[in-house]
Amino acid sequence: SKHPWYIISITMGLVLISFVQMSKVTIGFDNIAMLPSNYSVKGVMQRLDKNFGGIQGFDMLVDSEKPNGALDPAFMRKVDEFGKRARELPSITYVFSVVDLLKKMDQILNNENKGSNIPATVDTAAQYLFLLGSSGGGMSMDGLLTSDHSKMRINLTLNTSDSQKVKVIYEQLKVIIVDVFGKDMKQSVGGGLVANVGLLQYIVWGKIQNILLSLLLILLIVSMTYKSFTRGMLSIVSLPIGVIANFGLMGYMGIRLDITTAIITSFAMGMGVDFSIHFLSAVKAEFDKCLDLEKALEKALTGPGVSIAYN
Repeated sequence: SKHPWYIISITMGLVLISFVQMSKVTIGFDNIAMLPSNYSVKGVMQRLDKNFGGIQGFDMLVDSEKPNGALDPAFMRKVDEFGKRARELPSITYVFSVVDLLKKMDQILNNENKGSNIPATVDTAAQYLFLLGSSGGGMSMDGLLTSDHSKMRINLTLNTSDSQKVKVIYEQLKVIIVDVFGKDMKQSVGGGLVANVGLLQYIVWGKIQNILLSLLLILLIVSMTYKSFTRGMLSIVSLPIGVIANFGLMGYMGIRLDITTAIITSFAMGMGVDFSIHFLSAVKAEFDKCLDLEKALEKALTGPGVSIAYN
């Protein structure tokens, strides 16, 4: 109460420092890395990623838009070219489609010593598929090719579950898809890792909307309760400061914004408004008794202020 500008200056300094550190906050999550180091499942997942190329990935669907179009040699060459370029990306360990099976069949049946080739005609590719389906146990193509042979599925396996890395790879894949298949080709990329990319984007915009909506609702509720817009503003003025400081600390300590830390920010908002209302109520109650703001602040600080500090 005697040196308010010192308090305001120090607070603004901390806010400015927090703003600088906020720029260092990274967004993303790694479901495996979140597990404790001594948890057995984490070790199994990491060994699978290291020794077997990973267990997660993308599923891509390409549509030729005509029956047997996916078996057209020109179409399959594009799929093959896409696979070669996709394998060059970091963390992609395997790319697999019907084209790989047909090339292997061609190598076995015709050109074993000269490498594998894409079947020269649609009929040849269909015959290879028939052989695959009628051999030993009858291999099913249901998961890789539609029954009318118009759509083909491409599996891409990754050895990472870090959503930041996955998002970068996802954006790179979209560029390769346009380069190889063209803008007019109907295609889509799905799978569990794509859901993680979508969740990553939702965390960012969801958190921004959450903070802004919370501030607005709290302002309205407190203003109506006290019948004063000024008191409503006083109740929420500390909340953005706390949120900025929270993100600044995360940036300084290298803590990523993920599902867990986003929830913590929401908790901080909820607790912050409670503390503001308790403190302002105490100040008002004491001021109504003594009509001395300095004494009212002292009473509020040594009363509910102590509980707030512990909290």
